[in-house]
Amino acid sequence: MEDLIIIKRSQKHNYHKMALKPLLKFSKPKEGRFFLSKEAGKLLKVKKADSVLFAINKKNDLIYIFKTELSDAFILRQKENEDTFNFTSKELANYFVNVYKPTLFPVFFEFLDLKIDKEKILYPLKIQV
Repeated sequence: MEDLIIIKRSQKHNYHKMALKPLLKFSKPKEGRFFLSKEAGKLLKVKKADSVLFAINKKNDLIYIFKTELSDAFILRQKENEDTFNFTSKELANYFVNVYKPTLFPVFFEFLDLKIDKEKILYPLKIQV
């Protein structure tokens, strides 16, 4: 028995990841699919049809997400019986692929500041490794 190596199935299910933490999920790069978890929606104080934008700081390798009223922002959609929000952007997907060069998808970006603050506008995100 000492010579045996046992490999078990991984318990990493994307649904559970998205349900428990505030995350931005980037999947299907050719389609530019992005998902915001329910917890992320609470932090950003967003609902269906609200808009978000991203600000990138190349110096400290952070992405910031914020709610906005601008007409050319990413409009959040939500299916009827789901808690997650989604939007599509091939341009943003191409940028993320070119900058972060992920090899496996989906890619998750975690929120670094989890304090809900009335004055907070920008929420920093960092790619999960």
